[in-house]
Amino acid sequence: MKTKTQRGRKVAAQDNARPAHQFQPGNTIGKRWQAGQSGNPSGRPSTHDMKAAVREFADEFDTKIGKSRFRQWLEQADRRARQGSSKHLELLLAYGWGRPLQQQINLNADLTQEQRIMAMSDDEKMSRIAELLETHRESKGRVQ
Repeated sequence: MKTKTQRGRKVAAQDNARPAHQFQPGNTIGKRWQAGQSGNPSGRPSTHDMKAAVREFADEFDTKIGKSRFRQWLEQADRRARQGSSKHLELLLAYGWGRPLQQQINLNADLTQEQRIMAMSDDEKMSRIAELLETHRESKGRVQ
């Protein structure tokens, strides 16, 4: 196999026409999965252990100041919220009272067709008329 220099390094030249991202014949680097074999047989790792570890860490009590870590975190978030940090305020409110429900309101849902037309601007009406005329012309041309 020939070698060539690329930016000061010796690199094996490719004799065949395979793209650079594909394995060369006989290459044993890397493992290929057998057909029907999962690449992650154990599945997604459980987060239960991590949650328990974080809760245990947060519950640790600092005897010097007489507060748990969780209490210290809350007080720090409160200080930053009072200094104007909307992110810290949002965090405190979201975890303290829960996030507000998001509602999507369709303002045109209960309107009649006449009310929808009356709510349109003159430009919207002209554009809709042109659209309907074009659709009518196209359908008329197909019938003949």
